[in-house]
Amino acid sequence: MHVGAHVAADSSLARKQALLLSRPLEPFPVLTAKVKLTWDCNLRCGVCRIWRRRGLVGNHTLEQEAVESLVKCLAERGLKKIQYSGGEVFLVEWLPALLRYSVGLGLQVNITTNGTLLDKQAAKMVVGERVKAVNFSIDSPKRREHDAMRGKEGAWRATVQGLENLLAARSKKGRGPKIGVNTVVTRRNFKRLPRLYSMLKEMGVERWRLIAVDTEEAGLRPSKRQWWELNGLFSQWRDLLIRIPAWPQNRGWEKMARNGRYACGFYGDRICFAPWFHLFVDADGAAFTCCLARGGGVNLGNLAEDGPEGILDGAARAAVKEMFASGRRFDVCDRCDLFLEENELLNKMAMANPGPGRRGG
Repeated sequence: MHVGAHVAADSSLARKQALLLSRPLEPFPVLTAKVKLTWDCNLRCGVCRIWRRRGLVGNHTLEQEAVESLVKCLAERGLKKIQYSGGEVFLVEWLPALLRYSVGLGLQVNITTNGTLLDKQAAKMVVGERVKAVNFSIDSPKRREHDAMRGKEGAWRATVQGLENLLAARSKKGRGPKIGVNTVVTRRNFKRLPRLYSMLKEMGVERWRLIAVDTEEAGLRPSKRQWWELNGLFSQWRDLLIRIPAWPQNRGWEKMARNGRYACGFYGDRICFAPWFHLFVDADGAAFTCCLARGGGVNLGNLAEDGPEGILDGAARAAVKEMFASGRRFDVCDRCDLFLEENELLNKMAMANPGPGRRGG
């Protein structure tokens, strides 16, 4: 779901969006949300910090009732899409019931999974519950390289088998979710991306999302030259790509991307509207504007302690909206490649239809 296009196509939402920069606390629906159901995972990905949380004392999975309460509240306020991830979502016993509940609310429901636990029965369940999209994690067409990145021998084969199981279940039913693949882009797997693109096309994958590696280790991030080469390939992959992992529009963008600043100067003269249209909740129940804000933003509240209404209507979220409307942002925003295309359209709309007290472009 492209939030910008959705808002542009809805005249009521477009009028509300035009007011946000001058009246940031005016009502505007959370249109998309992401919920990490659990920290538990059966893989040990080298670039992921989630699975390491298993050593902590306490529960690693949200309560089903709490998640359903959140989703119901958001749906009543205008939510359109919910994404469930982990950890690994297929380790959550009540996942089928949650999918059924969410779809019953009229939501577009997406799942992100490593795919290794998606056997034939699970694939049949996903198709039966009318999930909109399932995104698998595949980092390389080479088994050993993928397994090394995912920290478990046999992970590549299990993921591909899970994807094939879902393709088969969808074919048998005559309908089913869009099938996508998420790939973490690093300096090490960069050269295999063209081959991976070809493999995904042959398998019948319909969506490909390239994710820039989030790490402080400079040697893992693609080099300046690799980013330049990658930009030349984006147009060739447009039939699959649903997001470019950087913003190659500004001068010197390759250097910024090499240094992990994947927004590449995008927010120098633009506003991020995520504080209004998006919500992220982690497996501890902590809420943030987006997943990256968890590592450098403001905690908006906790699902167990504050409830959905306390998070959505609380002082912390209001303060973040006012902060972003004034043109300020979190430092971590410079590392974020989420919602760049959506925010580009929303900023153009805001300038073309300024609210009271603001000038258009």
